[in-house]
Amino acid sequence: MAGASIHQQQLQVLNGLLNTARNTRFGRKYGFARLEGYEAFAGTLPLQAYKDLLPYINAAKEGRPDVLWPGVVHQFA
Repeated sequence: MAGASIHQQQLQVLNGLLNTARNTRFGRKYGFARLEGYEAFAGTLPLQAYKDLLPYINAAKEGRPDVLWPGVVHQFA
């Protein structure tokens, strides 16, 4: 990322996160595999409240893999 503007660096991070989470339950629901860039992300993913994410969090806490992030989450904070 050396030499890239802050905006370019942020886009690279966002696109990397979307790519990593594309095959999760949440990522499939919102089509992370086809999203690229902030405008596509913001225009597709609705604002989420904690109560909206609670079913996903509970599924992850039950040990289900690939819910919000790839694999099984072992620690919650």
